[in-house]
Amino acid sequence: MYFRSFLRGVNRKQFSYSNKRTFFFNAASTQLVGSSTTPHIVPSLIPYMVALLLAATNNNENCDNMDHIVADPPLELYDTKSAGIAVRASRDIKRGELLISELPLLIWEEGMSPEQLRHWTDQLTPSARQTLFNLSKRSDKLAIEAEEKDNTDESARIRSANGFDLELPGIPLSFHGKLPPQPTRASFLFPNISRINHSCLPSCGHALDWTRLRMEIFAMRDIHKGEDISIEYLPQMITLSTEERKAKLQTTFGFSCACQLCSSDNETIEQSDRRRKQLKLSSRNLFGAGLNRQQMVGELERMRVILQEEGYKVLPEFEQENISKAYAVFTQMRSNFIKQDEE
Repeated sequence: MYFRSFLRGVNRKQFSYSNKRTFFFNAASTQLVGSSTTPHIVPSLIPYMVALLLAATNNNENCDNMDHIVADPPLELYDTKSAGIAVRASRDIKRGELLISELPLLIWEEGMSPEQLRHWTDQLTPSARQTLFNLSKRSDKLAIEAEEKDNTDESARIRSANGFDLELPGIPLSFHGKLPPQPTRASFLFPNISRINHSCLPSCGHALDWTRLRMEIFAMRDIHKGEDISIEYLPQMITLSTEERKAKLQTTFGFSCACQLCSSDNETIEQSDRRRKQLKLSSRNLFGAGLNRQQMVGELERMRVILQEEGYKVLPEFEQENISKAYAVFTQMRSNFIKQDEE
């Protein structure tokens, strides 16, 4: 199996920010500081990325204020001793807070040869190269054997452990002439967000703001000072059992999940697996059982209750995109009705 092709996924949700700096961690102080680092992009993707940013130049309204990140940094790095550097809350964090907005260090295309990737990473600045090689790398047998066989691409194990594989949005371009086909996927590596650990019950959601090429991390529940910050590395895992999730993470990233849920006692794991199995059945019934509108709302409510009992706070992503969209609309409408009643 070719381990280099496996990377993290991310929901394609978009947020807009204007004239904002990128924030990253200073390993010495563990606090958030400003950066003007420019992403290192493979040449084949540069025209697309430029066009993407140009297409977004007029989308600068409704920008959130991130001054709170500078005034009272919410995150810090710490040494876990057993699992390397991780990220935790440096203070109490409220649900909905934006915790970090970060430009990528690297943007590349899968399918490039080891020689191409080595030549490209050799062009990194000394500081960017140090940042890259300070990140953790895959340590499983498959990755090590691949490196021993061919170490031309010296950063392969690092990119495989820390990269995000993302579907690229289409760009409407007005151009009289022939344009090369737009790329559909690219891989991104974020130097500090890469430090955030995986959890099957994540405390945070993550999304890429395509108008600024920034990955953003949001708190999906209240987080106490000193608590680990976590995201879910792969999409569409909400209906998988514990063993299925562990197997997928082991294959994709070379680690065995030891998050709070997967490390729980047998009874807790069995209860979780039953809930996720019920969620899978409900999601499949939603559009496949000839339900009327009222029945569909009832099924969506059952799904919401199951997720609440599971303690899953992030907007779930199901195998079928229409299920994910339907659930997102349902939860938003429900939230709006509750707010109206409170007012």
